[in-house]
Amino acid sequence: MWFNPPLDLQRGYDNNFHVMLVGARKVGKRALRNRFIGGGKRGTTDFSGTWRTRTVGLYHKTVRLLVSEFLYPPNPDLGAVSLPAVHGYMVIYDVTSAESFRAVPDCISFVRQHAPKHAQVILVANKTDVQVREVSVAALREYASGLNEKLGYDETWILPVQTSAKDLFSVEYAFRFLADLIFKNIERIKRVRRHQCRIIQGGARLHILRSTACTQTCAGDPCGQQD
Repeated sequence: MWFNPPLDLQRGYDNNFHVMLVGARKVGKRALRNRFIGGGKRGTTDFSGTWRTRTVGLYHKTVRLLVSEFLYPPNPDLGAVSLPAVHGYMVIYDVTSAESFRAVPDCISFVRQHAPKHAQVILVANKTDVQVREVSVAALREYASGLNEKLGYDETWILPVQTSAKDLFSVEYAFRFLADLIFKNIERIKRVRRHQCRIIQGGARLHILRSTACTQTCAGDPCGQQD
């Protein structure tokens, strides 16, 4: 089940995509969101979180992105917390914190468990402007290349991106990249559903034609033909 934006936010746009930033404290979720959104509109989601919006152009379409945050691991004082169903997730860690990097497998497993089947996910390495890193670029690449196979996911399910909210490095790219993945995935699903619809409709027409031919040939008598 997808998150449905308020009706007043859906009007005037070709698409509305909800993107959720997932990660531990101090990995830069809010900084990334604010740097991308700027002065975008604010509001409240139906799961007691906050979102901000920004409109972007994508394939000659007007797309509104609703961006919110989710703390992982969730606050234990809140009891059992499930991840809201949205179109795309950014799993974020801090390159200056090996601890946040070690938490990525559990975080991605949590997202995979609660996310909709067709949700898109990218892995974001934030704070790349800092010279002293606890997680190297080589470690990220090695981890990302083996992550999908290790967790049993499709090889394109987890895609890594490096960003710096402070220097605005690849911030725009990360959000547009995820929006592009969401857009292409939704268009693919639409094509599959249109194809399935044509098959179903074609089968219905075939059934009607065969039934009519049987009635005309047998003059209403049973002929044992199975449709």
